[in-house]
Amino acid sequence: MLKCFRVLPAMFLLGACTDTTGVVVPILTPSSGNMTGYERIIIDTTMLEFEALQVESVWFGSNPAIDLTLTDDGKLSVLVQGSPVPGPVPVRIETQTKTHLLPAQFTYLPNQDPLFDQVIAFGASLTQGVQDGTPTHDGVLDSPAMALSRSLGAYMPHPVLVHGLFPTLDLDSVGPAPECDAEDVADFIVAALPEVLASLADPNDGPSYRLGRVDPDLEVHNLAAGNFMIDDMLLGPEADEIVQSFLAGLSLDPNGAFMSPPDVTMIETVEQRFPSLIVSMDLMGNDVLNRTSIESVEPLLPILMERLAMTGAEVFLADMPDPALLHGVINGSGTSGDDQVLADQYNDLLQQEAERYPNVHIVPLATNARALAKDGIWVEDQEINLHMLGGIISFDGLHFSATGYAFTAQLFVDTINDVLGTDVPDVDLASVVERDFHTPDAIRDAGRDPTECWP
Repeated sequence: MLKCFRVLPAMFLLGACTDTTGVVVPILTPSSGNMTGYERIIIDTTMLEFEALQVESVWFGSNPAIDLTLTDDGKLSVLVQGSPVPGPVPVRIETQTKTHLLPAQFTYLPNQDPLFDQVIAFGASLTQGVQDGTPTHDGVLDSPAMALSRSLGAYMPHPVLVHGLFPTLDLDSVGPAPECDAEDVADFIVAALPEVLASLADPNDGPSYRLGRVDPDLEVHNLAAGNFMIDDMLLGPEADEIVQSFLAGLSLDPNGAFMSPPDVTMIETVEQRFPSLIVSMDLMGNDVLNRTSIESVEPLLPILMERLAMTGAEVFLADMPDPALLHGVINGSGTSGDDQVLADQYNDLLQQEAERYPNVHIVPLATNARALAKDGIWVEDQEINLHMLGGIISFDGLHFSATGYAFTAQLFVDTINDVLGTDVPDVDLASVVERDFHTPDAIRDAGRDPTECWP
């Protein structure tokens, strides 16, 4: 028989109960984690006065846990959402009939540096974590912003989407060798949109972005929205830019008017968060992919850069890799060698504007992507590369896999350490590769030879 002694403060600190022999048994495993959150916590409800099946919600401090599931041995598994301050927080469980305060607390560990107290990400689909054509629950959790925040130990709440909101492309979407063509991402999204819109329709209140978010009341720090270009970030989408408005509603403003541009722009929201560190993994990626002329971008980038610099935050922006390294199709068009010329022009402009501000820094994604395309990398005993089915690019040929996003996050870690003199630990790339279904070994396990798509 197990007993939990609420009167003993030590039990709160240990996060444990004792059995009849005096052996300490943990209620929470683990009982501590970094401020980022979004890690799996097991609650041993067998020690308590209710069963896991009775649980309706779990709260760690003021934030609700998400993804409540049962383990095979009847325990409760949850995903904790993090905390803006370090230290112990109470754990509260709601059942149908009662509120239970656990005789255990969860402790959030301090972040790596005061510079990481208020980390904000903005941008488009790469920063958001889109994989296989669409934004998803798991994609948000595997975004490069999330991987970076874990290494920083920083609180960075994300707009986690409900499971299954969008369909995704899969291995069967990749055509036969040797071309291994991917489906057109724009066509795929357009075909899926009616079903997605129907899932966001409340029978009483009408359509709402809130239905697409796991925790729509959470003030998020990853503001990125797919399809955004630099004019969208600075000025907001136009009224007829339905896709941008829709994706921005899910990320920026779940309480906003459905299918209308958000009431505040992305850059305004960045400013309102009072950031200490700002990151973007794809500031002008869509401008390059859509072949927006450099003349159209030149008047906008200086304004955006000045506003970023004026926040006083340290700003880290990735430059644009060669679009020809990608393999996907959007709006009926793939990439070509001419796109690299445009990307080089963008990168020159980005570097020129960054040099005007001592707190704005460029992360060399372009250089590292070229090296990855040339040589690949080895993780454990597996070659990872930029070819289709090579592990870095997802099945849509345009967006990165979880492995690709972890690689991108590591570039930010390296640059932040070099520039700021910090000692941020490396991203755990090996653990991401081990569970990523886009890697060559996973492709082989699924019955296909990935090398058939490699030149």
